Amino acid sequence: MIRRPGGFQAGAAIAGALTPLNSSIIAVALPQVRADFGVGVAEATLLVSAYLIAVAVAQPVAGRAGDAFGHERMICLGLVGTIILSLVAAAAWTFPVLVVARIVQGAAAALVAANVMAAIRARTPVERLGSVLGRQGAAITAGAAIGPLAGGLFLSLGGWRWLFIGSMVPSVVALAMLIAFARPKPVVRAAFSLFLSTQAALLVFFTGLTGLGIAIRYNSLPGAFGSIAAAILAAAAYGLVYRKKRTGVVDLSLFTNRNYAAAAIATATGNLVFYTIFISIPAFVEDVRGGGHEMAALLLFSGSIASVIGSPIAGRTTDRLGAHRVAGSGGVIILAGIGWLTFATWQLPLYALVPGMALISLGVTVAGTGQQSAALAAWPPTRAGAVSGAFSMMRYVGSITGAAIAVAILGESPDEFAYVVLMLALGAVAVANMVTVLFLRPMAAATPLLPAVTPSTATG
Repeated sequence: MIRRPGGFQAGAAIAGALTPLNSSIIAVALPQVRADFGVGVAEATLLVSAYLIAVAVAQPVAGRAGDAFGHERMICLGLVGTIILSLVAAAAWTFPVLVVARIVQGAAAALVAANVMAAIRARTPVERLGSVLGRQGAAITAGAAIGPLAGGLFLSLGGWRWLFIGSMVPSVVALAMLIAFARPKPVVRAAFSLFLSTQAALLVFFTGLTGLGIAIRYNSLPGAFGSIAAAILAAAAYGLVYRKKRTGVVDLSLFTNRNYAAAAIATATGNLVFYTIFISIPAFVEDVRGGGHEMAALLLFSGSIASVIGSPIAGRTTDRLGAHRVAGSGGVIILAGIGWLTFATWQLPLYALVPGMALISLGVTVAGTGQQSAALAAWPPTRAGAVSGAFSMMRYVGSITGAAIAVAILGESPDEFAYVVLMLALGAVAVANMVTVLFLRPMAAATPLLPAVTPSTATG
């Protein structure tokens, strides 16, 4: 059987696009789901928020499972799970069944997302890592952009259940390609552990962050304080358990590497900016300025196009100039985009928002390619799963925090001034992103494994 790296990378690109696609495709169907099951807005949004929490919480353990049992094997398992759960969701006879299917589907997506990057790291020399990650980033961005368009098409053809049937097609294609181009490779397997206590703390932490946004949206002061308290206590509990046992589902020793720590924090702040813009600008266009959904779609599409075009270029540039320079350049572009949007939301007509959206999307893509290259190169390939899982989780830390910030600043009926305040707040985050990127250094040899940080077999 012919086994070519290009075939595996193509299958990995399709697989990597599935997580954002399955996240965004359901958004357009929420009104129809509400009508079919007779549920409210808060209940319907569980289909999005519960999926995101499941992906975020499961990625670190998914990466560790890949280190222990094989990255390709975990990717295929995740794809099989995604296919099965899509069938369950399409056939859901009650709303709770649909929510549970989405949660488990999120866990399956985490198996794919964390291990695709780990498998790429294991197969790719450091000097070519940027180029490969750039192409992968383009596929992920395309998945997020295609989701709403595909969702609208399936809704017009036959209703929301067809969304899940249709999303099975790329899963089957990716599974077939990965099986066909799998490359058996003897590697040293890491020990696998569940780390139940720290996994529970992680779940409470992300649930608290998500609950904060929901509580603010519904003006629930007790809910907001309860959510904040839950997130803080969960983080503290994680730290205490890790300090005692020196291990956890997210290995904090990874952050002792300067490049890894800087890249992970920068990706959290960058995604905070991007996701907050992504969810707030359409509401600004339609509710504040009175524009149609066509203009909102144009703005989102312009950002997606900029990312798809910029990602491969950023990857090749990373290999030539270094991850630290590319990440820094992306940070500058993000800040420029925020500056443009701040002025445009206050002074200019709607079409003038397009350059700002394109700049922010391009900046996050460029910076993200450099950050991910630096993070994956910071540790040996034998830990690629743990490295990728924890790094991917940081994206969701930023995204979920960004959603809470957007709701807190905009409130129920925001005006133009509220959006300017939001842009200024995001500008401060963009500055913090640039400062963090300054700590990146040229990629050198990966940090060697030390006995103190080698994964243990404790259950946490």
